[in-house]
Amino acid sequence: MLRLKAIALLATLLAQNAYSAECWIADNFKGYAAKVRNGYEFETDGMTSTKYVIYIDGKKSHIVGSSISEYLQIAPNSILAIAIEDDTSVIETWTIDPVKKKALYTKTTSGYGQFDGVSVFVGNVVGDCKSEKEKLQ
Repeated sequence: MLRLKAIALLATLLAQNAYSAECWIADNFKGYAAKVRNGYEFETDGMTSTKYVIYIDGKKSHIVGSSISEYLQIAPNSILAIAIEDDTSVIETWTIDPVKKKALYTKTTSGYGQFDGVSVFVGNVVGDCKSEKEKLQ
């Protein structure tokens, strides 16, 4: 796991300067999850009540409000979030399709018992941070 993390970090550091900062607001995520609690069978799931602010800017990348503190920009509109502690891990990917106005999200959890598993969601991009700042002025 550490080797994978090191490779991802190195690749990201080499490419960081090639990307420009982007900030997106997304909500109404719908998709599927397969967790231990349901025998890893896929079931409909979603995250409809929360807007996510997805900030993509190299080492400064983050999701506003997330408890994960380590993010790697892996493409112009994609970030990887990693949280590894003791025997638990959470790995998330966040990708923005600015043309289709969609946000793609995956999550894998391990070490959380009944919550171990995978999730995959597609949400709607409802704005960018620049447009939201302009509304406030």
